[in-house]
Amino acid sequence: MPKDFTPPIFAAERQEKIAALVASRGKIHLDELASVFEVSHPTMRKDLTVLEQQGLLKRTHGGALSIRAPGERDLMSRFVQNVDAKRAIGRACCDLIEEGEAIFLDCGTTMHHFAQQLATRRVQLTVLTNSPSIAECLSDAGGITHILLGGQMRRKSFDCDCIHWCQRHHRGGNHRRRFQRGTAQGCHH
Repeated sequence: MPKDFTPPIFAAERQEKIAALVASRGKIHLDELASVFEVSHPTMRKDLTVLEQQGLLKRTHGGALSIRAPGERDLMSRFVQNVDAKRAIGRACCDLIEEGEAIFLDCGTTMHHFAQQLATRRVQLTVLTNSPSIAECLSDAGGITHILLGGQMRRKSFDCDCIHWCQRHHRGGNHRRRFQRGTAQGCHH
């Protein structure tokens, strides 16, 4: 195999990169995408259709637009970065959960992937979160009682500033865990 040979990327990998690019820029033209990824226009249109169906962008004649507000675009681009690692972290965190526990999931893209993994498990537990998207992710998960905590909405991270409230009001004998922005720590008070 020649040294300068670069194997073609899979459609899912390409789509992940397209979504991140559109999310960070706000818009992009089909010609540029086809050139960057070295694929045909029909292939690129198919990728854009898949991403539109996933709610990650809006297809337009000749390109794509981000459907996110400018402040939200950064969050969206982080959501599609390092997906495999975030899913692996989510699976590892799920393995730490015990039946009947109450846990807190902070906002963040890794925590969202954790919530997606958690929603597929058949475990009885209570999840408190300050993230509307995590609460929505868990809304149909059987056995999980989810509580969306209030507070002042932060536009940059699309969560509620309730960490201090939780720390002030956390009491009790049950073992509780807090999962926060990629770190998992057991909380005993």
